[in-house]
Amino acid sequence: MEVMRSVYGAVLGGDLNPLFGLLDDEAEYVNPDVALESGIRRGRVDVEAAIRRLLEAFVYTRLDLERLLDVGNHVVAVLDVEGQGRDSQAPFRTRFGHLVTFRDGKIIRFEWFLDPDKALEAVGLRE
Repeated sequence: MEVMRSVYGAVLGGDLNPLFGLLDDEAEYVNPDVALESGIRRGRVDVEAAIRRLLEAFVYTRLDLERLLDVGNHVVAVLDVEGQGRDSQAPFRTRFGHLVTFRDGKIIRFEWFLDPDKALEAVGLRE
């Protein structure tokens, strides 16, 4: 969990390398149906590209890591985010959840939930 805390700190500061360094070659990135690019990306190259596109599409003015929970081989993160669309300039504020699954010290699945409660429920927890 401390590794993920430092990874989130780096990502929130604009450095994606610690996150990308933890990705398994066969990692999956799962976006909800309402996401800019919904669906599943498979393989390190496609996962990295999807995350880069997501972060490039928005200007983030505030990113707060509210909670980080260690649940076996999973880490659940709840984030509170404000910003605007890079092209549209449309402002947003939202809370969302991540469910990060590890195997042998590598991220094998990174799933994003628009509702943080869904990330908690996916590992048998409730807000």
